[in-house]
Amino acid sequence: MFTYDSISTRDAFGNALLKIDERNPLVTAIGADTTTSMGLKGMQDKYPERVLNIGIAEQNMTADAASTEVITEKISEIKGPVYLRLGRGPVVKVFDEKYRLEIGKANTIKPEGNDMAIICNGAVVARVIEAVKLLEAKGFAARIIEMSCVKPIDADAIADAVKAVRVIITVEEHNIIGGLGSAVAEVLSERHTMPLLRLGIEDVFTESGPHQELMDKYGFKPSDISDRIIEFHE
Repeated sequence: MFTYDSISTRDAFGNALLKIDERNPLVTAIGADTTTSMGLKGMQDKYPERVLNIGIAEQNMTADAASTEVITEKISEIKGPVYLRLGRGPVVKVFDEKYRLEIGKANTIKPEGNDMAIICNGAVVARVIEAVKLLEAKGFAARIIEMSCVKPIDADAIADAVKAVRVIITVEEHNIIGGLGSAVAEVLSERHTMPLLRLGIEDVFTESGPHQELMDKYGFKPSDISDRIIEFHE
């Protein structure tokens, strides 16, 4: 059902960073015993003085490798701190080399659909696309908006969706508190009146394990996503 990228988003990040470093000697990578897992080996081999290790301090998602490279290029232009969330393993291929990003702007993956707008990001984008196929088979029309940039969030894209649909759904591989769903909720509470369903990881301590298995466990199967949305919509 899914086609996986040949490289992980972290390797794509490392490849993009090396390209940026070749033209900007001010770029430095600081890792926490994660040089290899973050795809920084190429940069370390070519510019060892620009790769620093500061010990363990883990935190960790872009949608796939293609979007990771584009996003890494874009954030390198920002003069200030940026948090980019990446994954270790291979993810489902969603985009190609035509992917583009403007900081603070959403990407509309599927513009048609007046029943609901599903706003998502990260590794769940591919699963949302499959979930929408299940929804359409049951007579629901859903548009898909990729919100790769949570801050600044694209309030205009949310406003446009509100004008066209009956409910808003957010889907994120993240705690439902303090992430994409919360950011969308803030926009809606200040500017619009619209039912909102936040799908993500409930406020629980999660487990470690293979990424795709964990996605299934915590409610990100396409069928689980579509079932939750139908229940909410009805």
